[in-house]
Amino acid sequence: MLNQTKFEEGLKSVALGPGTAIAAVKRNKVTMEVLGYSNLEDRAPINPQTRFLCASISKLFTGLAVLILHEKGQLDLDQDINNYIETKITHPFNLTITARKLLQHKSGLKDDESGLRRWRYLNPLDRPSLRQHIKDSLLKEARWSNDLRYHYSNAGFTLLGYLIEEVSKLSFQDFIQQNIFDPLDIKTATWDIPSDLSSVAVPYALDETSYGHYSIAEYPAAQLRINIQDLAQFLKFFTNYESDQKLISSETMKMMCPPDLVDGLAWWGKNAAYSENNACDPKYGYVWTHGGYMDGVRTHIYFYPHLHAGCIVLTNGENSYLRVANY
Repeated sequence: MLNQTKFEEGLKSVALGPGTAIAAVKRNKVTMEVLGYSNLEDRAPINPQTRFLCASISKLFTGLAVLILHEKGQLDLDQDINNYIETKITHPFNLTITARKLLQHKSGLKDDESGLRRWRYLNPLDRPSLRQHIKDSLLKEARWSNDLRYHYSNAGFTLLGYLIEEVSKLSFQDFIQQNIFDPLDIKTATWDIPSDLSSVAVPYALDETSYGHYSIAEYPAAQLRINIQDLAQFLKFFTNYESDQKLISSETMKMMCPPDLVDGLAWWGKNAAYSENNACDPKYGYVWTHGGYMDGVRTHIYFYPHLHAGCIVLTNGENSYLRVANY
């Protein structure tokens, strides 16, 4: 476990943007540090309650929600998703789209991540429902591959959000609230722009220009706002997976995070494009990771199964992503 001096030095080395929050988790023990500002205009300092837009770390919550449905016997990961949804998805190369393939970014559904900017809303009331977005926008502009190789896809996780709604008969937000946030005692997480912005970090460009608080149509892929304390609660579920099976069984956890770090679900392992070179930390060994990269946001989360440990880095600026990811 990191000692306090090293932890504080590491925080300062990463904090290139307006504000940073870092947590290290070892089983049930959490160490946190914060630095900088959530709002440069008001010089409001970051504190442990400050909610950050965590970008693609959001996918881990969506992925876990899918596995909870699988655990409940409501969703077969290897069945055609068209068996579960009203708006049918036709793969132009006649490949079967399954929840497992979507979780592994191997469904053939591709995107260049431009949708995170193109389908952006400053007023969350203007944001369409998942079903409406998929029907009117995503499918009309979808890019497809004729193979099942790894193609990182925000569109795929947006589709998983819709699948969760169709199978559970709840809104995506309500299903996550009832089945993940409430059981894990996560109190501040939200998929929308909070009405009270005083405790929400503003995303900033490298020149410290504010992007303002924005909402995206592909919110199951990248829209979660959460503070460092609550995200550490989420990570603790993984670091205690052998004893804490309140959400999914140990068998399902091993399917999500296989011991060989190959073909995991939602997490980045050895054969995920964004982490194939960092799946083995030279100091601490094999690691599951996931990063987040959006306008005004750089984040990363790490899970070391063999150490029952992990760490989180959240920032509200456009820091060097390599330095954040390699912290």
